[in-house]
This record gives sequence, C-alpha cells and structure tokens, in this order.
Amino acid sequence: MTTLALENLEMTYGNGVRAVAGLDLTVAHGELMVLLGPSGSGKTTTLRLIAGLIRPAAGDVLFDGQTMLDVPPERRGVVMVFQQNTLFPFRTVGENIEFGLRMRKTDRQDRQTRVGDALAAVQLSGFEDRWPDELSGGQKQRVALARALVVRPELLLLDEPLSSLEPALRAEMRDTITHLQREIGITTVLVTHDQLEAVAMADRIALMIDGRIRQVGSPLEFFERPADADVARFFAGSNLIPGDERRER
Repeated sequence: MTTLALENLEMTYGNGVRAVAGLDLTVAHGELMVLLGPSGSGKTTTLRLIAGLIRPAAGDVLFDGQTMLDVPPERRGVVMVFQQNTLFPFRTVGENIEFGLRMRKTDRQDRQTRVGDALAAVQLSGFEDRWPDELSGGQKQRVALARALVVRPELLLLDEPLSSLEPALRAEMRDTITHLQREIGITTVLVTHDQLEAVAMADRIALMIDGRIRQVGSPLEFFERPADADVARFFAGSNLIPGDERRER
C-alpha cells in the first residue's frame, strides 16, 4: 500500500477562490485519515488533487516519495468513491463491479472470482444479477465500495460517502467501511463534515478550515488538546472562557 504526502499544495479556481492554501499532510501506509471540516473548506478539492482530476497551482502530491504531478489519474492506482454512488443504471450489480477489471483487460475467470469476493466483503453475495434500481441506498453504496475495492487500488478516496444515507444506514455503512479498511489495510482518505463520523472512523483526523489544515491528530487529541479556539469551537467546544496567561517570576 501507499504512503501519501501533500506538500505545500495550492489551488485557486478561475473565479479567484483560493480553495487550498499551503496544505501539508502525510498519510501513513494503511492509515485511515479523515479530512474533516465545514462545507467550502477545500476537502473535496484536496481529494481531486490527490486523484489527479485537477492539477495544483503549486506544491506536490507524492506517493511513496515519488511525485505524481505528471502521472495521469488512471495510472495513479487511486480509486475515488463519490457522495452519489454513480452506478451504471444499465448494468447489473456484477457488471458494475467488474467494469474496472474489464478496462484493465483482466481475464474472465479472474473477474468472476474477484467480483464474488468483493460482493462477499460488502455482504451482498448473490446480488450479481440485480439492477441498481432494485437496491436500497445502503446497498448501492456497498456496491460502489465493492467496485472500488475490486481493482485493488493503492489508495482509496471517499468523498462524503455516507451523507445521503439515513442515520441507521449511515451507522451500518460506517462499520462496513472501517471493517474492510482495517482488514485490507488500504491507505484511505475520507472526507466528511460530521465530527461524530470522523471520531468513529479515523485513525487520525485532519481538520480543514478555509483551505488550510488547522490541526492533525487522534480523535482524543482534538477533545483534550485543541490547537486553538476555532478548532475547539468547530470540533464540539461550547464552553470557551477567555483568560490571560500569567507566569510567576
């Protein structure tokens, strides 16, 4: 699996909006890093920079110490799961999952085996011949996850994968994602604006505000040692007491 490093990333859109500003972040081999922050903080833009869907104005994206700036998205070994499941409505569940394998010209027998294994991993064995419109929202997201994992990516990017689900389904899918990520050991970056979701899933959390990483640490560190008042306020702090630091001579 891959170690990811983002070095001084900058991204400004044509309308002058600076979406990512001097971002530095390292994600360890096999780690589940959660990018947490309010809407418009640059989280999804950061995922798109990692995937190679857009090119940074400055800075670098490195996999295992090697720059990816001139490597096209299809050769980076990255798979991205979006907020909407984006399944092909005219393909069965099995055909959806094997699509990436077909593009890689994997032989038929191997495709069938890997599709079966992927469905078993997301607890949907026997769903190969169903159509997407026959599935619940949670089942569609499971298929999207299976389609991502079946190609055995080096890096998995998840963009708000649970936000469109009902609370009960969100909890179920949260457990599915964390279980599979731990089992497979794939390096993963997950975007969310939900603090509870971040705490439940992350090995570490990177809090983004206004295109910048304000703090990186374990969930417990955010509760016990927030970096500043903005971090504490966003992360759950409701009792902020102003004071002056005084030191005895």
